Amino acid sequence: MMNNHLNQVTKMAFKTIPISYIYAEPIYWERYETAREASGWSKATMLTQLAHTFGKVHLTYYQKAAELDAVARGYACHQGDHYDLLRNWDELPVYKGELPDFDKSPLQLMPDPDMSLERKSFTRFKCSGRNAAVLRMAMIVDRTNVQVLMTKILRWYYTNYWGNAYLSQIEADAQHTLNPDMEHIS
Repeated sequence: MMNNHLNQVTKMAFKTIPISYIYAEPIYWERYETAREASGWSKATMLTQLAHTFGKVHLTYYQKAAELDAVARGYACHQGDHYDLLRNWDELPVYKGELPDFDKSPLQLMPDPDMSLERKSFTRFKCSGRNAAVLRMAMIVDRTNVQVLMTKILRWYYTNYWGNAYLSQIEADAQHTLNPDMEHIS
């Protein structure tokens, strides 16, 4: 019984996020490509990893933001219809009064991309329903589109996870050891 329920929920929750491009500085594209190749992941799977990590790390923030957003749009709380609209990236009802007073965004320190930066083309990536809802809520909080949001997440991710998650993995392989010497690496 439980297994059937999980199969149904999993099939319903998986979402495809459309994205046409991301802008970023060369250092971030180098890290993206190096990490992607070292992991054996496709371009889209790497974006899924970025979205998953961002959603996991900042879930509590976006849960609180979703509550504020739901109430400001006339819902009693964030669940049911409001969650479904976020998850499915459907059009949301207009705010009934003032805009919610969200706390400082986790991406606030990441500047909007300069349109002269290198642009890479994408078509889509997939993520869980919850992460799709988190990304949609992040777009609402930051008042931006998916291209700018994923550019900021890409910067955030490689600023915070490059050394521990990827550089040590790459160095382990290069040095032929599970315990690479990281002192000489910057």
